[in-house]
Amino acid sequence: MNARKISKALVLLVVFLSGGIIVPAQQPSKEIAVTIDDLPLNGPRFDLARMQTMTTRLLAEIRGQNVPVVGFVNESLLYVPNETDARIAFLEQWAAAGVELGNHTFAHVGFKDTPLPQYEDDFVRGETITRAILQRRGQKPEYFRHPFLQMGPTREQEESFEKFIALRGYRIAPVTIDIMDWMFRVAYANARTRNDAGLMQKVAGEYLKFAGVKIDYCESVARELFGHPIKHIFYCMRTNLTPTTLGSW
Repeated sequence: MNARKISKALVLLVVFLSGGIIVPAQQPSKEIAVTIDDLPLNGPRFDLARMQTMTTRLLAEIRGQNVPVVGFVNESLLYVPNETDARIAFLEQWAAAGVELGNHTFAHVGFKDTPLPQYEDDFVRGETITRAILQRRGQKPEYFRHPFLQMGPTREQEESFEKFIALRGYRIAPVTIDIMDWMFRVAYANARTRNDAGLMQKVAGEYLKFAGVKIDYCESVARELFGHPIKHIFYCMRTNLTPTTLGSW
């Protein structure tokens, strides 16, 4: 993926925080995968109309900028009274936009404190709707992301789990760059609640600064470890912030 695609990918990571146009920056050619956790929605519950607006605007950017994305689903988030059909329709909308859907367990359970058989059961429960949606498109789920990025408490348990999911056609989706969007969500949400556009813009700006520093750091560490640049995987949580004006960074 070239520098222009890198810029577009970064927009998706800050789309919920952006309050203005970001000036494009020149960067060397790189390759990157964009991943978003906790579909169809991470964070406090809000009305379906707002959720629809947010989803539609984000997916318009994904389609319009042709950025490959994998979204990891917590199917427990689908089962809200009087909203289940609508929330499943949101997943259909993600798939229709070309986003690959992956497994993030049913209930977002941590492996460290969950016995292996129970963790495997939650994995199986977590693909029911997702697999059906993808099958209708001639596809199947291929990627799993550990909730909290928390692997097994022992190497043996992790290896056993990875063999378990491999038999079902899955592989682990790791993370090389975590821009920690969740860390800025509360500040932005509080500003939004107070209708403080200036503070919203400030939080967005500080987030972009942090993202730039974190990206540079992760790339530097990768070069030290491997002796050359690597293909990166961005990690982004699906927050409950509605996008405003979108641009490129």
